[in-house]
Amino acid sequence: MVPTMDDLRALPLPDGDGAPRSALSFDPLQVALFERHHIEVPVPPGPKPPRRLIRISAQRYNQRSDYEALALALRTLLPR
Repeated sequence: MVPTMDDLRALPLPDGDGAPRSALSFDPLQVALFERHHIEVPVPPGPKPPRRLIRISAQRYNQRSDYEALALALRTLLPR
């Protein structure tokens, strides 16, 4: 499903490592998405560690190819 304009979704991800993090630290997946794939997307804990979410927000400047790149990056970074 591709989000529509001005749409926001929080989707569950596989559990993280459960390591306690400060409010100012980032999930390793969020760091890897940015450093390896140049994708900036929040990966907050939810509802509590080791559970986590990915928050996708559709904006007018995003294109379908942006969401496809995110999906491909997640396939390469997440365990099967």
